[in-house]
Amino acid sequence: MKKKDTRDMTIVDHLKSFDFYKDLPRDLQEPSVSGASVSMVAVGLMVLMFLSQTYKFMQFNKTSEVVIDANVQSITKVCLPLCKHAIFS
Repeated sequence: MKKKDTRDMTIVDHLKSFDFYKDLPRDLQEPSVSGASVSMVAVGLMVLMFLSQTYKFMQFNKTSEVVIDANVQSITKVCLPLCKHAIFS
C-alpha cells in the first residue's frame, strides 16, 4: 500500500486515516470511511464517559442524617462474658 503525500489527500482520505481497525495483517488491511467513523464514535464515547466520571468524582457532596428512635421503651441488654485471665494476660 502506497503512502500518499498529505497535500494530495482528500477529505475522505483524511477521514480514512482515523480508522483504528486497519491494524490487521497486510492482506486484510483496508482503511475505510465506515471504520474511521466507528473509531471516531468510539473515541468520542470514551472521552465522554471519562469526563463524566471525572466530573462526578470531583463533585463534593456531604450529606448527614439524624434519625430519632421512636421505640424508647424497648431496651436491649448486652452481656459481655469476660474473664480476668483473658483481660490481664
